[in-house]
Amino acid sequence: MTAGFGDAYTAGQPIPRFGEPEEVARMVLFIVTDATFSTGCAFVLSAASSPDRRPS
Repeated sequence: MTAGFGDAYTAGQPIPRFGEPEEVARMVLFIVTDATFSTGCAFVLSAASSPDRRPS
């Protein structure tokens, strides 16, 4: 899904790379098993880039 995207897409991100499917799966597992008292929280899984951020 991220093939063909250059480094410019992630250069300005705190973690300058795309997330891996296994990392997303671990976050989902955490949310459904361990985050039992999370209310009013936003867990953002954006693979290090959001659709509204484009390189200049």
